[in-house]
Amino acid sequence: MPIPTAIDAYWNFFQSFNSRDAHSFAHALNYPHIRMTWRLAPTVYADAEAYALRQNWDPLIARGWDHSEGLEPEILHESDDKVHLAGGWQRVEAEGNVILPNLVCYIVTCVDSVWGIQSRFGTDSGDRASDLHSERRDNCFLIAGRFLQAIRDDDDEKLVGICAVDYYEIGVGKLATFQKRNRGPELGRNPDLSAVHYGPHSATLAVTSDSGGALLYLTFENEWRVKATSWI
Repeated sequence: MPIPTAIDAYWNFFQSFNSRDAHSFAHALNYPHIRMTWRLAPTVYADAEAYALRQNWDPLIARGWDHSEGLEPEILHESDDKVHLAGGWQRVEAEGNVILPNLVCYIVTCVDSVWGIQSRFGTDSGDRASDLHSERRDNCFLIAGRFLQAIRDDDDEKLVGICAVDYYEIGVGKLATFQKRNRGPELGRNPDLSAVHYGPHSATLAVTSDSGGALLYLTFENEWRVKATSWI
């Protein structure tokens, strides 16, 4: 059944996950689908069948999981075929105790008139913006600013030192790597750059201007690198 809005797609994501039905959950997403996390290299799923084959609820159930509850979402940027949502979830036991909370930004797209979640930018579990050390926070914003300047200048040489090796751009029903990146919209000289979610190892920043918006996902190992972007 078609999902009429991005917000509906967000809530359908949790409802289908809680059903423990791999095919129902896979069809809550749009493809190619990619989940970004600081812990692991990203995996791209070409279609619902490929995604369904990888689903297994048994490890969660063994740890006491009964269901997951979505946090109330906030729309950060939107267009006719893509919406950036700040949200997240908490895993809950049958008795109602919260096992684990997590903050996530969702890139929701409309492909063939169907809204679904195409990518997720995951942050350190339980961390919020105030938890990040000020020096690391400043460095994160510094790298993001250099990234935006290099994009404006179309300077691939600078971007090589800023982007992660496994960098992706999330489009509507498509993905681009660094080698085949999109230039993104013209965001002007001084777009607003703000933190949505971040912790010691990852950050999602929102870029907002009168002419467009973007989400930047950065991860930290020995230094900050831009790992993924989504432009509106």
